[in-house]
Amino acid sequence: MILIIVGILFLPAAIYFSILTIRSIFEKQWVELLIFGSIAFLLIGIIKFFVGALPNILETDKKIKCITNLANLYNGIVLYSQDYKGKFPDSLSKLYPKYVSSPKYFFCPGTKGAKNIKTITEENSLLSYEYIKGLNKNSPSDCVVLFDKEENHHREGRTVVFVNGRLLWISKDNWPKIYQKHLDLFFQDSQGGKHTESRKGIKATK
Repeated sequence: MILIIVGILFLPAAIYFSILTIRSIFEKQWVELLIFGSIAFLLIGIIKFFVGALPNILETDKKIKCITNLANLYNGIVLYSQDYKGKFPDSLSKLYPKYVSSPKYFFCPGTKGAKNIKTITEENSLLSYEYIKGLNKNSPSDCVVLFDKEENHHREGRTVVFVNGRLLWISKDNWPKIYQKHLDLFFQDSQGGKHTESRKGIKATK
């Protein structure tokens, strides 16, 4: 990739010196044709390079926006817990609008129809992100509280938010191990499964 970029940078200079050499041999019209062809070739190469890189650029941008969204949702959860003696909300919808002011933070950029949603309900609050109920600020730090739905990023992985606020990108291969650890800690902390809502997240891992 580096060699290609270096080649593109030095191509105009090569074209220029080639034109100087050819000008003394061919008539002017051939030189003009060569210039036109060289510029066209250069533009085609640049376009192919950026078209090939565009999907990765767009996906990276989507991941960054999801990280921003999840960070804002987690911040809202923390603010909520300060008002409710450390307890996390039973639904993400309870964060809006007091703790999370904008609906845009509840949706991945790739979620269809999300741009037209003007308010947050219990149903649409989970269109893009999964939320684990039954946690609080004193829950084990490695318990998962929020995570991307699998389809948000072409099933390559997901951004995960832990109780202590850590945000990590977890690949699809590592996700089952991370989620199983969450379940073990969650049910150990709740003394045999007093809180059952967390089990619902298992379906989202398949």
